[in-house]
Amino acid sequence: MLSSLTIRQKMLLMFVSVILGFVTLNYLIYSSETESKFYGKIETHVAEMKADMLMLRRNEKDFLLRNTLKYQDKFLKNYNISLQTAENLKINLDKVGFDSTEVKKYISVLGIYKRDFMNLVKTQKEIGLDEKSGLYGALRDSVHKV
Repeated sequence: MLSSLTIRQKMLLMFVSVILGFVTLNYLIYSSETESKFYGKIETHVAEMKADMLMLRRNEKDFLLRNTLKYQDKFLKNYNISLQTAENLKINLDKVGFDSTEVKKYISVLGIYKRDFMNLVKTQKEIGLDEKSGLYGALRDSVHKV
């Protein structure tokens, strides 16, 4: 079949095949870069979740050490950030078609952690955040009256 074509037609056919090859190659490079960026975004979300959890633990520790309600506010702010990061990861995993059940479990555990921390804060408020409030304050007043 190629033997019946002229040199000009063969060159044109070769030129068209090279152009199609370059277009295909560029498309493959573009799609792999896009996919790589998307997987990088997923990896970033996982790293952010680790950092967020450490920050939540730090807020809890600071509250326990200092008995100051500002750490409750910081905890709630960081909890919302952590929850949003986990939701974004879940959405991105669903887009790719990966299983996101572990992220759903993480979100559930995060909610339990928040509930337990809020119960801790409530109990600490009842006990007293300082020597003049709560049960500590009542005890102190009673001792001063005696």
